[in-house]
Amino acid sequence: MKLVTSFAITGQVQGVELPKYLQIGHQGSRVRVKLAKHLRPLLLQVQVGQWIHLGGQQEIKLEGQEKIIRYKATDLMLLQADQPPAQPQPAQIIQICTKGSCRKQGSLDLLAALSQSCPAGVEVVPSGCLKNCKAGPNVALGSRQIVSRATPERVWQCLQS
Repeated sequence: MKLVTSFAITGQVQGVELPKYLQIGHQGSRVRVKLAKHLRPLLLQVQVGQWIHLGGQQEIKLEGQEKIIRYKATDLMLLQADQPPAQPQPAQIIQICTKGSCRKQGSLDLLAALSQSCPAGVEVVPSGCLKNCKAGPNVALGSRQIVSRATPERVWQCLQS
């Protein structure tokens, strides 16, 4: 199964792979990002250690138990600071179980739908098991509420209450 969503990454350049890839240090790991053709000339200006902000599309592919994420940047901003910029924290995080029963009951479709209709200040992320598997798909709203048999409408309704 394949899921395509948008992404935004701010991190430090760890490496440049000419002619089209950047390696970015982000949240303690190294992320390989393919640049869209119109951004590739900027690779000559990028220096290892420089802070950068990238945005674009990510393709999440599930192959058995393995999750493969491919990033393609369509927006690039070189940052001038020696320190990372302050990251605004989302006001609300929605976690969607993408394991076993919940996946069979449509959690990946729910993840895609919520990611596409996500308002500002809300981050939608996949998660591990949230229990109550028979009543899936299950969604955690922050740390206070679990929504079972979740639909996009039920999740947005619970967020507003």
